[in-house]
Amino acid sequence: KDPEARQLSLSIRTTSDKKISFEGSQDGSILDYHNTVGTTTPRKPVLEIYAFEELEKATESFSSSNHIKGSVYFGSLKGKDLAVKQVSAAAMKRFDFGLLNEQSHYYSHNIVRVLGTCFRESDGGGSYLVLEYAKNGSLWDWLQNKLAIKNQFIESCYCFLAWKQRIKICH
Repeated sequence: KDPEARQLSLSIRTTSDKKISFEGSQDGSILDYHNTVGTTTPRKPVLEIYAFEELEKATESFSSSNHIKGSVYFGSLKGKDLAVKQVSAAAMKRFDFGLLNEQSHYYSHNIVRVLGTCFRESDGGGSYLVLEYAKNGSLWDWLQNKLAIKNQFIESCYCFLAWKQRIKICH
């Protein structure tokens, strides 16, 4: 399996929010067809399809002030904070969207949720994953004490983990 796709499917969530509700997208959505067979009640979309213009507006044209790390940008759309990650079209094709079934997608509070996508194959602009924003930082940041450096909390920092806590997280 592609390491980038694997990393996306295993992203660790460190926010305190338990649930995210989806709001309708005018561009359509990827539905959970597997779980709707034999039912008459439509299900909530598993993923929304975003227009590139929506993501551009949410990230203020992918401004450097919204740059998080790598190809990930902070954005705000419809009052919700989110992270927008640019991925290659090839990685997007290899990404297993079947992993985002309703059961795992809605109920695991330890995983960053993939909220939607934006496909731009036609103009060569790449594709995007829209992710839940981990407002408390990434697992990597916590393990490496990067939060203290990023936020300059050096004097009275609540964000340092003891080695015992780090080892427990890794197991």
